[in-house]
Amino acid sequence: MANLVPTADLAPWFVAAHGWFAAVPLGDLVWRAWRRGPLARPVARAARVLTATALGTIFAAGLASPWIEAASGGRGFFVMIRLIDIAFLVVAPAVGAIALAAEFALVAPPRRTRRATRWIVAILVVATAAVSVEGHVFGPRRLVVERVVLESERARSVVRIALLADLQTDAPGAFEGRVIDTVRSLDADLVLLLGDYYQDSEPDGFARDLPALRTLWSRLDGPAHAFAIRGDFEDDARLRTLFAGTPVTPLLGERRTVDVRGQRVDVHGFGNDVLEAGGAAARLGRQAAPADALRIVMTHQPDLVYDLRGAPAPDLVVAGHTHGGQVVVPGIGPLINFQRLPLRNSAGLHTVAGQRLYVSRGIGLERFEAPRVRFLCPPEITLIEIRPVGETTGPLPSHGKGR
Repeated sequence: MANLVPTADLAPWFVAAHGWFAAVPLGDLVWRAWRRGPLARPVARAARVLTATALGTIFAAGLASPWIEAASGGRGFFVMIRLIDIAFLVVAPAVGAIALAAEFALVAPPRRTRRATRWIVAILVVATAAVSVEGHVFGPRRLVVERVVLESERARSVVRIALLADLQTDAPGAFEGRVIDTVRSLDADLVLLLGDYYQDSEPDGFARDLPALRTLWSRLDGPAHAFAIRGDFEDDARLRTLFAGTPVTPLLGERRTVDVRGQRVDVHGFGNDVLEAGGAAARLGRQAAPADALRIVMTHQPDLVYDLRGAPAPDLVVAGHTHGGQVVVPGIGPLINFQRLPLRNSAGLHTVAGQRLYVSRGIGLERFEAPRVRFLCPPEITLIEIRPVGETTGPLPSHGKGR
């Protein structure tokens, strides 16, 4: 399981909460396997009460996490979610499997639980273990390439755009290298990096990992034009530092025009500072592009679309930040995205506030105390192809889908 241990100041509380939870099979086995003496039954009952109390407390804390977050300066929400994650997707299947195995090894047949109960426990163990392994182990590394075809009246030739959002690593390594290799393989004309490149987990982490990060960006040295904007974990200085000496151009609220086989493309890059100031529409108006140029707006948080009313309409707004919710419940969808954006629009192509918006699920995970889990929400690189009107027929050529 990936990084299940919380920070040192919270570890004792995690151990205490989940230790209570793990007490139930011990108490149950004491009662049924060694049911001797006056203390056996009270011990078993006490263990069950403590376990029920622990589960109820963890679940209630999760429900109350928005209020806890407000009271704790923003840390409480992810702490509670992580408690629930470990309790129900790590401790529960492990404890259930141990209890079933120990019952057959230690408990005499007359004292064993009913067959139906054993089957229910076994099914729950397998199901929760499968969800846990998918969410913690495979889901965060199942990199896919999403492919989208759009048309524009301003397009005179095909323009291929690769999106990379929320790399959000705290230790760049082989997986991040595979991400960059996949971007390179797409033969895009533009590569747009949408913020949140590194999330510090240690005080000196950024300085330590900066050379590795620059090495990654330096591999974007093909014919594509590469641009980057700020996310939640970069200010102007860090953005410049990250990409110094690499082929990637930081955009700090300004516009750049590039030529793609005779097609002019205007790229407007906005960071969260513009969103917070409510000045995106005015700034976009001042940066009005030529009438025949494709207009692409880069933003980290997709809520910027609500601030573009009254501005010249771009052909496409591209964003990250949501991680697609990280956890997608079948039949329900993502549960959170920390945006005004409707949950159903947390990933993919949508029309929001009159703007054509593509939201990337991104690559990385929320760090700090958050559970590092992706369930039915794999990391994505996006290839968007903008074609002239009437030329949207036919699939995009394959360049490593599902790598």
